[in-house]
Amino acid sequence: MSKGVSPKLLVVLVAVLVALSVAAGVMGAVRTPSASLESPPSWLKSLGGLIATPRPVQTQDIGRVSPGECGQLLAGIPLTLTQSLSCELDIQAASDRVRTLSLQSLSGDVKVVYVPSDPDQPPLEPELGADGDAVTLQVPKDGGTLTLACGSLLCVITVGE
Repeated sequence: MSKGVSPKLLVVLVAVLVALSVAAGVMGAVRTPSASLESPPSWLKSLGGLIATPRPVQTQDIGRVSPGECGQLLAGIPLTLTQSLSCELDIQAASDRVRTLSLQSLSGDVKVVYVPSDPDQPPLEPELGADGDAVTLQVPKDGGTLTLACGSLLCVITVGE
């Protein structure tokens, strides 16, 4: 015959569980909250820099520009390219882990190629085809080279929001 759990042991276990539950409830009711909802603690605020959204690439992040009129792109002026003209921007290294560059095609079929300075990272070739299409590049802190080329007769590109 197999022996079961002793009824006395079962009663003792249930009593201990009930006592612990009651004690936890009383402790929770008596304890006052240690944090207020008004302002997060300073240690939590300090983490904001680690998880903050990346900043956009700015004009001071750009080194060499070829041809010169390509620099107008980051000044907020739409850039017009013809099929025979490509634009190359060297994005310099920065202390930011990642920066973003949002590009929008206002007209034409634009080919975008971003080659990171770090040879271990692969080139990026996001799709920016149809009119009104937009893409956001993640630019690592080492920087790289952005090349824009027009795949149709005329292309107009701008920096998006």
